[in-house]
Amino acid sequence: MISASPPTISVVLVTADGLHALRKTIVHLCRQTIADQIEIVIVTPEPSHIDTADSDLDGVHSVTVIPCSADRRLGAARAAGVHAAHAQLVAFTEDHCFPAPACMEAFVRRHAAGCDVVGPAMENANPRTARSWCAFLLDYGQWASAERAHRVDTVPGHNSSYRRQRLLELGEDLETLLAAETVLHWIIRDDGGTLMLDPAARTAHVNMSRLRAILKSRLVASRAFAGVWSRDWTIRRRAYLAVLSPWITLRQFGRIITLPGTLSAAAPSPARLAPLLLLCAIPCCLGYILGFAAGAGRTLEHAWDMEVGKRAALIVAEDCVILHVN
Repeated sequence: MISASPPTISVVLVTADGLHALRKTIVHLCRQTIADQIEIVIVTPEPSHIDTADSDLDGVHSVTVIPCSADRRLGAARAAGVHAAHAQLVAFTEDHCFPAPACMEAFVRRHAAGCDVVGPAMENANPRTARSWCAFLLDYGQWASAERAHRVDTVPGHNSSYRRQRLLELGEDLETLLAAETVLHWIIRDDGGTLMLDPAARTAHVNMSRLRAILKSRLVASRAFAGVWSRDWTIRRRAYLAVLSPWITLRQFGRIITLPGTLSAAAPSPARLAPLLLLCAIPCCLGYILGFAAGAGRTLEHAWDMEVGKRAALIVAEDCVILHVN
């Protein structure tokens, strides 16, 4: 796995243990049309558990394994991956996300055309239940039905690619911003950067389908976003947005609730999804209020439990089979 030339793109993966949780994602990375140009950067608190000679890693340019602290901060782990990457482009993916074969090539092509951040069109990898569709719409619905490449203000979190230098320029803020990527995207946009969504890059995402997990994720995600976004605001401005949180939530869910009609025939009807979406609006609104009023709190730590190595425990039995399908 040693090459004289540097990789074209580094893909950062975070795991809590060994390769077993990453195998399905790694298989999809090794099937990329430019697999021999991809460096896989694995970030883990247990680097001794990773065997870089594993045959599943054959075919990519190189594999780099680095340690992260055991304090379960996902943003810190991803930031460590950025610093360790050897390519000028850095993409993120997860143990429950499966890039289509042309995904990384599309990322590279768009960056070569001048884009600073490139996002994929998203697909639901476990579409058997209405609850998985609800979680998918909440997290990735706005990027699910793209038919052409176009500029955007934000791209799918945890599954997009960046110019590495753009990320490094953020310095010590990178760790926090990688825990609330929408805010990161806005900062890059406001600094003159170009963000592009390209449907030639596609990624399938396994979504939570246990209702309790979905509701908790809405509380955690919305508080993390609000806390990071408002971290440098005055107390008065934070209080003002806390009061406006119900209106912010209604506006957000007003857009989301129209999305089912734009999805494939496999998606449940809008009438079936609407009650679930409205139920999720409650913890979302509460998260915004807490985030604006009191900051992100420990939500940046809770993100690790929801994203790293535990997805099978967060989905119902009939959806779990998707994790074992090639």
